[in-house]
Amino acid sequence: MDMYVVKTLALTTVFLVVIYIFIFRRRRQNRGKTWDSVQEYHDAFERHRRGGKDRTDYVTKYNSTEDYREK
Repeated sequence: MDMYVVKTLALTTVFLVVIYIFIFRRRRQNRGKTWDSVQEYHDAFERHRRGGKDRTDYVTKYNSTEDYREK
């Protein structure tokens, strides 16, 4: 009976290792296909930041060469 328990534990361990390797390989293969919302947000923000024109075509009190103008 003691040998039966050892064989059962050994087979169970081998089975779990095989399942783990199968899942690990499957996740590595599908890594590029998964939806990464954080990276997608960063990419969209970078496209928006680079795609917009520079907003220096108007004068504000912050980018003006004048310090003060009397009315």
